[in-house]
Amino acid sequence: MANSSFKISDFLGTVRNSQTQRSDRFEVSFFPPAAVGAGNATRLASILCEEAQVPGLSGTVAPLKVGAWTEMRVKNIEFLGEEYVYTFVCDEGWGIRSMLENWMNYIASPRSKELAFPSDYMGQVKVSTLNTKDEITGSWMLYDAFPKLLNVVPVSAGNPGIIRLSCTFASTWWERQ
Repeated sequence: MANSSFKISDFLGTVRNSQTQRSDRFEVSFFPPAAVGAGNATRLASILCEEAQVPGLSGTVAPLKVGAWTEMRVKNIEFLGEEYVYTFVCDEGWGIRSMLENWMNYIASPRSKELAFPSDYMGQVKVSTLNTKDEITGSWMLYDAFPKLLNVVPVSAGNPGIIRLSCTFASTWWERQ
């Protein structure tokens, strides 16, 4: 029987002697277009963001016939950025929700259905991971970002607790900073 290339003690030693990234240590900064008039709500959104996502990449593959064999080959690398969901603890004055509503209303008027030009409504979102000393360990800037879905917010007299709201953003591309 072949031996493993590493032992469990190798894993435990590595984890004990070095820091690992924690999922609860992050910050998100939102940069909507100036016309949205977000004011202090962007700071609130950063402070009260409870859940975020680090962007990804996707390899586009296609089959290639090589004699009798079919091999999968990468044709392109794409930004995995159709949807990024951000969840917020709702502030008492609904400031974060108001900012998101204003941004979405700026993209398209709910009444007239008139659309803004993409260059006018797209902003940026920066996702950073932190260590236990609040030092940035990694940052990703999402470009051409905008909210595309502001979810309904359930409230219930039978379930007292903190209200959370979530918003799905789209982004054209991102880069690691």
